[in-house]
Amino acid sequence: DDGFPFTRQGNTLSFIIPTFSDGERYGFWDGRTDTVALRLFENDALIAQGGGSIGAVDVSPSPATYRVELDVGRTAPFWQQSTETHTSWTFASSPPAGEGAESVPLLLVDYDLGKLDDRTRARRGTHMVGLTVGRQQGAPAAAVADVDVWASYDDGATWNAVPVVGSDGKRFSALVMNPPSLAGGYVSLRVRATDAGGSVVDQTIIRAYGIQ
Repeated sequence: DDGFPFTRQGNTLSFIIPTFSDGERYGFWDGRTDTVALRLFENDALIAQGGGSIGAVDVSPSPATYRVELDVGRTAPFWQQSTETHTSWTFASSPPAGEGAESVPLLLVDYDLGKLDDRTRARRGTHMVGLTVGRQQGAPAAAVADVDVWASYDDGATWNAVPVVGSDGKRFSALVMNPPSLAGGYVSLRVRATDAGGSVVDQTIIRAYGIQ
């Protein structure tokens, strides 16, 4: 939760978005194995795109709705999980009142994949995945309005809705079924969350964890 992935100063949006993170460590892409594509939309019009997740873009001085799409992939024999991530963030932004940089209302999801072995694999059968949803630090708080979760057992070709329960409006639990027939396979996850201020995050992790 440290840092400010997306800030605004005047009419400039700046971003430093890690492309890989396990909750304790984070890092950025390696050109030898990774592909990265970022697109920025202002009121649904594409205004910037590139092959990285660090940069700054001049935007309209008028209030607007922005959408950031970030696609990351890694192809390497030593990397069998989290092989692709696809994230879309939607948020409203206006020029800050002051001269300094302000954190934009980016909605984030932190994952607790539950009990896993040392190869990041879960047991077959029912499996609880914890989700903590909230805006990046420094942004005005807003209540989480809705969280939906899907699981895929074929690397994202098909998706199945997963039951979700919330404990306090910020922490949620998704009950995923790890099929016994998928021993040695992988579970992919997709999460879509919305808050009361209209911020949205839609994130897909291909091969989020394996199955024993």
